[in-house]
Amino acid sequence: MISLKREDVKQYSSPEALVEVSYRIPDAAEAEVVLGEMWKDTKIVETYVKEIKSADIDGWQDGIKAAELKKIPGAYSLIHLIAVDIVNDMRGEFSRKK
Repeated sequence: MISLKREDVKQYSSPEALVEVSYRIPDAAEAEVVLGEMWKDTKIVETYVKEIKSADIDGWQDGIKAAELKKIPGAYSLIHLIAVDIVNDMRGEFSRKK
């Protein structure tokens, strides 16, 4: 049986802050639903992100939930980057052999 990584932590930076995001990677069955139904970035992030932290942003030191992030004006670029990483991770590391 193939065992794939099920969780990941990534850092995202802007000129003002460094943000750390931990998320669960969807399994194959979940990935089929997410991709088949073409989920919006906000739904992907709300469903799979476990925690968002930043020492540089007031109130984020102890972490915030994804539902809080989507309510913050100007946060969509971060939401989009997180969703892209989650989708890329759910696709796995396989590629065609030439």
